[in-house]
Amino acid sequence: MAIGSKVSGNFKSASGLFAKVNGGWKKAKFGYIKVNGEWKQFWAEKLEDTFNRTDTVSTLGVAESGQAWTNLRSQWQINSNNARTTGSKSDYPLASIDAGFLDFDLEANELTPGTGVAIRVTDANNWWGVVPYYNQTAQTYSYCVASHQQSYCIAACTTPNGYTLRCDYPNTQTTVPIYDYYCPGGYELYYYDEYVLISPGACRTVVVPGACYTEYRQNCTWVYVPFSAPMRVCNPAPTRICDPATSSTVCEPDVYGLVETYVEVCPGGELYGPVGSETSCEPDGFTNVPQYDCCQAGSYTVCDQTATGTTYTNYYYLQVVKMENGVFSVVADVSVPERWSAVKVSALNNTLTVKAFTDSLYTNQIGTYSTTAFLETGTGYGVVSRSSNFEDGRTIGSLFVKPLGQ
Repeated sequence: MAIGSKVSGNFKSASGLFAKVNGGWKKAKFGYIKVNGEWKQFWAEKLEDTFNRTDTVSTLGVAESGQAWTNLRSQWQINSNNARTTGSKSDYPLASIDAGFLDFDLEANELTPGTGVAIRVTDANNWWGVVPYYNQTAQTYSYCVASHQQSYCIAACTTPNGYTLRCDYPNTQTTVPIYDYYCPGGYELYYYDEYVLISPGACRTVVVPGACYTEYRQNCTWVYVPFSAPMRVCNPAPTRICDPATSSTVCEPDVYGLVETYVEVCPGGELYGPVGSETSCEPDGFTNVPQYDCCQAGSYTVCDQTATGTTYTNYYYLQVVKMENGVFSVVADVSVPERWSAVKVSALNNTLTVKAFTDSLYTNQIGTYSTTAFLETGTGYGVVSRSSNFEDGRTIGSLFVKPLGQ
């Protein structure tokens, strides 16, 4: 229930409640009204709770500011100085306190994914909420666990090191089999001893001089006597005569020895059939194709065995939700760079402002959201929980709410 005053014909929400005591106005902490003979609290100066009290089973008990908590949806308990829901997240567990004021400032700490604050709660089926919401996606990838270096040529030499044959069109390359004798089981070596020439006998030339003898022959000359006829005068003279020399070649006997040798034999007998093939390129013959060595080599890694791994990507959101007439919906998903656990929320009439922080001192703000379509008119505030796709949490550590501007 909200309190207010009619100003210029319009009701304005009041930020405080005062009572006249002993002639002086005193600011009230709570406001009560008698309904059907029973006093009901309809307004409070503030709502404060750090949940720092004895564990409970199914209730949050009484806040440190004095108001009693009410479970509106599912179950809540005190657990290790936190408010913790024990109910199903699909029920959107909700506990609240009707503070009586519409416009507010709120701070909350130690929020966990999916669990946050409820604002302007009218009843179990009409309220707004602010929660951290996280998501995670998985990506499968392959990586190498065993590899080797494969060499390759970066630059070939400019001078060919040889040539290969290529049969270019319109020539036709034909391959025909070559037939010959072959041994199906393979040839075996048969060893035997054989006398062979080790070294030939040395040869030399023998010269025999011719026989010599002496012959006496007449040595005649003509002598001229003056005034007489020429006279032939002969004197006997010895002459040595030798027959021509003779020569012959004389060789020593050749030297033979016993040597082990072998021949190839086919145990099962040779067969006649194809033993290979012969390729021709007709009619013009093969073209010589130059082949080049590599003058600059490099290497690269070749993976021989791979394995599969998984990497994860986390997404973090400041999520504003609402339930209207029992229908739950997400008002806004504001992406933020990291996890957050503290929030400040304020509202004036239909304007709502939300700020998310990573620390309990509210110094590191990482996200904000604002809307002018905040039409809910409830005056309750509390804790609420919904499922978070990743790191789903169930607890919240503290809640402080007061009228706006107080």
